[in-house]
Amino acid sequence: MNLTTKIFSTALIAALAVTCFAAEKKASAANNSDVEIFSGRDNKANILKGILPPNVKNIACIAAGSYPGSAGYRKGIELLKQAGYNVKVMPHAFEKPVKGKVSAKLEHRVKDFMDAWLDKNIDMILCIRGGRGCGDVMQAIDWNKLPPRPELYVQGYSDVTMILCALQKRNYGHPVAGPMVGAMQGLVPDALKAMRNMHHNQQVGPVKVAPIVKGDCEGLPLAGLLSRFAWVVKTSDRPIVKDRIIFIESVSANIEQIRNYFQTLLDEKFFDGAAGVVFCCFTKTNSDKATVDALLKEVAPKLGVPVYMNFPFGHRNISYTIDYSRKAVIKNNTVTFPAK
Repeated sequence: MNLTTKIFSTALIAALAVTCFAAEKKASAANNSDVEIFSGRDNKANILKGILPPNVKNIACIAAGSYPGSAGYRKGIELLKQAGYNVKVMPHAFEKPVKGKVSAKLEHRVKDFMDAWLDKNIDMILCIRGGRGCGDVMQAIDWNKLPPRPELYVQGYSDVTMILCALQKRNYGHPVAGPMVGAMQGLVPDALKAMRNMHHNQQVGPVKVAPIVKGDCEGLPLAGLLSRFAWVVKTSDRPIVKDRIIFIESVSANIEQIRNYFQTLLDEKFFDGAAGVVFCCFTKTNSDKATVDALLKEVAPKLGVPVYMNFPFGHRNISYTIDYSRKAVIKNNTVTFPAK
């Protein structure tokens, strides 16, 4: 092999390496398209100290949806331990999926959920991430084998909306729409304070929101991901919306998908009986905010209730926590969760 050939071969190998790295990085981003890990903010472990409800000492971490492959998820677990919580990582939480799948075997994810639920020492089930697959777990659960356990907190968002809806429909557990293991480490101070106040029955807000369809209202919240509401509304896990304020976020959906999700919910009369609707963070839409806002303003009058926008909940590092049992009050263009 002459010098020119060697140089060409070396350059070709380097180029291939760069291409492979870029492809791997792109694939990794696709596998984490819900953006459930926020960049660390050089936060110390004490940022999570006492952030959960006072009676929560023992946490079970599950991955009911996609495989939590990034190192950030394990870092989040370590931060919880350093903050003084007893963390039980369920046996299949980090089980790698078989080729072509994004989640561990369904029967293993179901077993982890049920075993965590049946462990009387566990005070909270904290989801490691969402992704895809939580709805399948809920549909596979034998609810006759699970006690209601109203004292058991279950926290997550994104695809975990499917779990929260199933629990709310059956009056099981204590559902909370809030940051998961991967997200906690990157939350801004305001979001950390909001989580702590929500979990300690202290007032959260008032938070300024923008009116679309004006009107004061109050009620228990129902919070989750738009695409998952559009999915769950056609299943036996359809949540109860009567007299509730529905907080809706969206991620990785384009304008036409968002429009279609809302149309599905309207066709299914999802909003009938609700007290109000609050549009939260609509991120990764491939459209600018003005385009998204225009669509939301087009949809809002069709919902038949007061509608507001710009509440900080969803796939952002300023995401607030919403406990399904904490009453929300919308008045004077603000959202407040009064102290219990």
